Amino acid sequence: MLDGGMGTQLQARGLQAGEVPEEWNLRRPDDVRAIHAAYYAAGADIVMSNTFGANPAKYHGTAPLAEVVAAGVRLARAAADAAGGRPRYVALERTDGRFAHRLVALLPLSQVRRTPWPRHTETLPALRCMGRRRAGARGEEKDPAQEKEKMKTQTIPAYAKLNLTLDILGKRPDGYHELRMVMQTVSLCDDVTVTLTDGTGVACRVAGAELPCDERNLAVKAANAFCEALDHHGGIDIALTKRIPSEAGMAGGSADAAAVLRALRDLIAPTLTDERLETIGARVGSDVPFCVRGGTQLAEGRGERLTALRNAPRLYAAVCKPDFPISTPALFQRSDRVALTDRPDTAAMLAALEAGDAAALCVSVKNVFEQVLPDGQRTRIEDIKHALLVHGAECATMTGSGSAVFGLFREEDVCRAACGALRSAELQTFCTIFV
Repeated sequence: MLDGGMGTQLQARGLQAGEVPEEWNLRRPDDVRAIHAAYYAAGADIVMSNTFGANPAKYHGTAPLAEVVAAGVRLARAAADAAGGRPRYVALERTDGRFAHRLVALLPLSQVRRTPWPRHTETLPALRCMGRRRAGARGEEKDPAQEKEKMKTQTIPAYAKLNLTLDILGKRPDGYHELRMVMQTVSLCDDVTVTLTDGTGVACRVAGAELPCDERNLAVKAANAFCEALDHHGGIDIALTKRIPSEAGMAGGSADAAAVLRALRDLIAPTLTDERLETIGARVGSDVPFCVRGGTQLAEGRGERLTALRNAPRLYAAVCKPDFPISTPALFQRSDRVALTDRPDTAAMLAALEAGDAAALCVSVKNVFEQVLPDGQRTRIEDIKHALLVHGAECATMTGSGSAVFGLFREEDVCRAACGALRSAELQTFCTIFV
């Protein structure tokens, strides 16, 4: 294990004392990524993700601390991907303002793209506390193996997704449609708590939405698929707190399923690879592998074949959910009967992401499903898109098969103002950010 020494390394690259840009992860990501890569190349299996100026006890930057640290963790993950995925963990340190480095947590690399910086180490998903931990007044260290044995519950955020592009390439012999999409994780999330119980079977309860608690719920289906794949016969309790709107095209059910899989992996089989988890997820739903992986991805096939892309520029999304659902099977059937002419330029989107060009990204946002909407729904979707553009969005489109529409913004205050102006009894709105 190597401490990243990020501050020292950045000073060696030209940072002057007294000229500290706290948002270094956001301003000079190539430097940060290169430093992580150098440590991986030197043989590190674990590196510190905290970067220069991101200590909560002394941070005084203009960007939210969570965004700075989340960016640093994503950069560590990107460097690990480039190193062939050999490094398995990123280490996060916590300070209470008096003792820096007092607690160190190890976070599986499979989750660092989705995990925001928490106020308390105990809230980290997949957490294993290591290093110095005081146990009572004597200062004894707790045995990590004993602590893990006691851990029977995991609470993991289930992040929603947006489709930056969605193209239908044609119908396959197996009845599915060949898709090509660029998908992006956003901060709007459900909370998923998974507890191992002494009984058998899967129990589920839901707060915040009226949803079934049997196999029609993808979270339950995911738990059963995991148990079947790993021959696990113990009891599982799932508690969902819903915030992602249903029937919106934001993969709310798939996100919950992916969170269940990640929690069960951490509780039952922590050595299970991401690839195996995504394979199990693909049996549950086409969007589940993406939700397991998260970030910015090119999704092909039914959506289960993923290619990691460079992280999208930081953008805010105003999501508007109208008060009507859209049938996904019906849209696919309509797409089979019409010639799709106004297709997204996926190559342009990929180039915009590679260049980190937010303006070019916004120009390339498009969803082919909008062409096959029934007339009444198409009019309503177009009205929402127009309203978002009037209120400052740089682009607007429907996500997935709808019915949610989103607009992208550079500034959070403009995004929140748009959400406030458009919110009504017929239209839910959410301000969220790319993660």
